[in-house]
Amino acid sequence: MSGCETLSLGGANENDGPVRFEPAPPRSVQTQSLKDVRFRRFASSEGHIQSEWTQEPSIWPLEHPHRLVISRFGPRGRDMHKGIDIKAPKGTPIMATADGQISFAGVRSGYGNVVEIRHGDGVESVYGHMDTIEVTEGTTILQGEIIGTVGDTGNASTPHVHYEVRIDGQCFDPWLFLPAVDE
Repeated sequence: MSGCETLSLGGANENDGPVRFEPAPPRSVQTQSLKDVRFRRFASSEGHIQSEWTQEPSIWPLEHPHRLVISRFGPRGRDMHKGIDIKAPKGTPIMATADGQISFAGVRSGYGNVVEIRHGDGVESVYGHMDTIEVTEGTTILQGEIIGTVGDTGNASTPHVHYEVRIDGQCFDPWLFLPAVDE
């Protein structure tokens, strides 16, 4: 698994070269698409997804007060930022946002040290730029368990965790799954 589905198109001008294109549909379209996933959930008035199941990513990967989002999901120049970046001091524990099985724990280009967790029914979460990895592939993990620590490996200029949610290989805005910050 190397990321979300993308479509390569020719550039706008002859010398532009290939352009990566990954549409980011409006939140209402994404929320509608999420209904196809076989989890019981409902959209709250804030547009976040709330779940009765721990197999769906539904908690923050970092404890409060470490919730400074420094980059949101969506287009970033010609590329697509496929998750959110949450800044925290190097060494801050990172938690699994849902129950699942570790499908990858190692190094990937751009992500640096990364952990990928399969939660079932095509749902996955990804945690990149980690300093340390505290889990191994094949391990079953519970929501809230520590999987590693915040770092600045890969393409990272400051310590943070890059957090993605994928459903059947398509990236969704993690904000749809996260509870509102009311602390």
